[in-house]
Amino acid sequence: MSAYGRDFAAIYDRAWSPWTDRVWPATLRLARLSAPRGRRWLDLCCGTGGLLKLAARAGYETAGIDLSAHQLAFARRNAPRALLRRQDARRFAVPGRWDVITCMYDSLNYIVTERGVGQALARAKRHLAPGGVLLFDVNTIESHEAFWHHTDIERNPGSVLVVEGTYDRRARLGRIGITGFVKRGPLWRRFDEEHLQRSYRYGVIEGMLRRLGFRFVTYERGRLSFRRMTRSRRGLLFVCTLK
Repeated sequence: MSAYGRDFAAIYDRAWSPWTDRVWPATLRLARLSAPRGRRWLDLCCGTGGLLKLAARAGYETAGIDLSAHQLAFARRNAPRALLRRQDARRFAVPGRWDVITCMYDSLNYIVTERGVGQALARAKRHLAPGGVLLFDVNTIESHEAFWHHTDIERNPGSVLVVEGTYDRRARLGRIGITGFVKRGPLWRRFDEEHLQRSYRYGVIEGMLRRLGFRFVTYERGRLSFRRMTRSRRGLLFVCTLK
């Protein structure tokens, strides 16, 4: 069962993508404070292009990569001016350097080996312009334990989702099974997906970034100070610049 197939991509774009609108003001503020001269925005694992649409409205030249062809089909509609490529975050290559690089909504957790995450971060460094900023979030053991043991039923116009999540602390693997039903005329079509994530400890990601030459930015009291990333039960948010 692949993730982000045709039917779920459509539901995601319609029902889940608007979450981007709620977190966008804080994301844009961090980007502008950390890279005030930035004009180019690259979004890794861009999904249906919600963040790219908002970045373009804010005046940025935009680009995005994603592995799901179905997600990218919606991204082309939502962000028609963006350069979009179907690529793996561990091996991506797009032209030029980018002032802001994002990878949001626990996308890096879909890479289930530390080596793979390190490859993705190294690629991001390669594409980051001087004075640019890398923003991304990851799920931790604590956030997976807090939010991935659940069964939910989500009803949207024309669709129903049954979402079942489990988390194996020993393996540090979270699984979400999605069974969906999409209304097509008088009939309902069923689809199934499995989403697999690995949780990463705070020190592991920090160590990778330090070895790559990144430093951590926190905005506080009207100025930038180079400190640690923020963390909560919902995971870690990293705001990084190169030394």
